[in-house]
Amino acid sequence: MKNLLRRYLEFNHWANSQYIQSISNDGITNDKIHWWMSHNLNAQHTWQCRLQNKATKYKVFQVHPMNDWQAIEDDIYQEGLHLLDTIDLDQDFNYQSTSGTKYQDKVKDVFLHFVDHSSYHRGQIAAKYRELGLEPLRTNFIHWTRTQV
Repeated sequence: MKNLLRRYLEFNHWANSQYIQSISNDGITNDKIHWWMSHNLNAQHTWQCRLQNKATKYKVFQVHPMNDWQAIEDDIYQEGLHLLDTIDLDQDFNYQSTSGTKYQDKVKDVFLHFVDHSSYHRGQIAAKYRELGLEPLRTNFIHWTRTQV
């Protein structure tokens, strides 16, 4: 399971980085895209902090300057790899949502969730690209596997 989750983290990092580079290089200033990318990063950070019982640096709906996105993404990726090496993936994890609801899940399910959540928001960004007359990036998992040699 650890190797599969590592692979998903690698994919997620690549896919997020693809959009970060595209948005930055093309100077895309759409507020929705900036909100979705920032929220995507914030949510991953929040889950990682929850797993470690640490305070978060970012609010879930905080919007970051575009120039900060890649550094935040890189930090999230490195922290995710560190967590994979140090945390019991099969343990139960008790936490409280941002709305105050208490939950218990397996750590491995949390890892899968934040990769899935990122894919969801990248899908929203892709749809907005089309709406703006831009070609969405190919950032699905199977495409990534084909690029890995």
